Amino acid sequence: MNQTKSIPLKTTSGVFQVTRQQIISAMKEFDLRFRSTEDDSGTLYAVMENGKRYPPKRILELATGVPRSKFYGGKPSNDVFYGLGFHIAETEDGGASPQEISKEQARRAEPVPDVNQLLKDLFAKSWVRLDDDVTTCNGRRCLLRRCKPCWRAKAAQTVYRWA
Repeated sequence: MNQTKSIPLKTTSGVFQVTRQQIISAMKEFDLRFRSTEDDSGTLYAVMENGKRYPPKRILELATGVPRSKFYGGKPSNDVFYGLGFHIAETEDGGASPQEISKEQARRAEPVPDVNQLLKDLFAKSWVRLDDDVTTCNGRRCLLRRCKPCWRAKAAQTVYRWA
């Protein structure tokens, strides 16, 4: 692709000509300085290059020096990338990675359990109290089961499960 081709970017500060080389340099700068601290895509779009995602407005800001607040995102900034031969991907989930998106899609495809059926199954089970009467008083089995040390120990050991 012709490296000297330039595409105009309209901003509130004027029109700036952007080249593919400027964009690639901005992507390298983003990788070195900002990738670890910033999201790798914009809100709705991501520029794809060499298997990496880049936020379009942030890359244009780095390439031109014009603050992001001075130009529009979406179609106006995406047209610059299209014109220079880059691929723009729409992000489905506000910049989530492809792995996160596929994981969320799989989760959404799972059937939602019926609460009424869950409750019916839960209460259909027979519940038993699990304790093995090991409550002791002074090292022996307590026959009263009503003294304070035995009562506290019994309360701490009481566990229920379904049979």
